[in-house]
Amino acid sequence: PYDLPDEIKTELQEEVAQIAFNRYPSEQPTRLRDALAEREGVDPESIIVGNGSNELTYTFGLTLLDPGTPMVLPRPLFSLYEKIARLQDADLTEVPPRDDLRFDTDGLVEAVRETGARLTVLATPNNPTGRAMTTEEIERVAAASPGVVVVDEAYVEFNTEPSAVTLMDKHPNVIVLRTMSKAFGLAGTRIGYLIGQPPVVRESMKARLPFKVSRFEEATALALLRRPDLLEERGR
Repeated sequence: PYDLPDEIKTELQEEVAQIAFNRYPSEQPTRLRDALAEREGVDPESIIVGNGSNELTYTFGLTLLDPGTPMVLPRPLFSLYEKIARLQDADLTEVPPRDDLRFDTDGLVEAVRETGARLTVLATPNNPTGRAMTTEEIERVAAASPGVVVVDEAYVEFNTEPSAVTLMDKHPNVIVLRTMSKAFGLAGTRIGYLIGQPPVVRESMKARLPFKVSRFEEATALALLRRPDLLEERGR
């Protein structure tokens, strides 16, 4: 719920004065991508930086879904994923939750096997329930799935479980989706990023419109990444 501190806004005003507004931004904001790669411990070629994670959701919908493509979603889930499935006319299978509102991992494993799902989306911690999956539960779904498993980690900073990034070497079909709108408080700036194996990233880039991240957005995200103490302080 917190806005950026005044000292960071002042710093950004000075940076904005140096921006060449008549020049297009890079196809990928290289400085920000490299900073995020260092933060996550992955190769920069494993990251796509986008105009919020919503834009990246639309991108992997375009990349992976055709009319009739099998897709599996648990319920309840952030509503955008169902919208993407409907937009692409995918063959959607939804798996209801357990009585305690946790995802039904057994049901998800069965669904991805039976449907041959090309795309499955998990969210942990989940919006709107706040429930988190264990790493073992995510791995079970990834191991059973013949297609891509996207793990939405919009609220990862509030989770005690390890990130699904730790599964990507063993399960290259795992893609992790992140946003700076929640714990970082940059909802008005629109910065999200996708972490995946480089071949998956390269294919996803083919479905994107160019110049999705402005120089100002890159500068804002970098300013906040330089202040990890601020994130820790606000998370207490």
